[in-house]
Amino acid sequence: MPNHRASRQPPLRLHLVVRGRVQGVGFRAWAAHAAADLGLSGYIRNHPDGDRIEAEAQGAPEAVRHFAQLLQHGPPLAHVLSVEAKPVPARPSPTAMGPSFVIRH
Repeated sequence: MPNHRASRQPPLRLHLVVRGRVQGVGFRAWAAHAAADLGLSGYIRNHPDGDRIEAEAQGAPEAVRHFAQLLQHGPPLAHVLSVEAKPVPARPSPTAMGPSFVIRH
């Protein structure tokens, strides 16, 4: 996987909605691991309706775009029907220690 952490471009933040069989299949843990590997900050959480997951990811533009592409496939037991990605304003880094991507409950 290419190193997307070193970028001179301003960070990109996307709000993502993943629809399909994405709950109860390890999707959030899988996505959080992928986001951490890409050096992203943000979160992922289940939506109460049960057929979608919501996430926000911020970091180097190439890394955020790559993350959005990864979400189109998900972990082995997932069945992704669609991924909506919408740019949102970037936020200050959540920690001074570096990127942090969390699973929200």
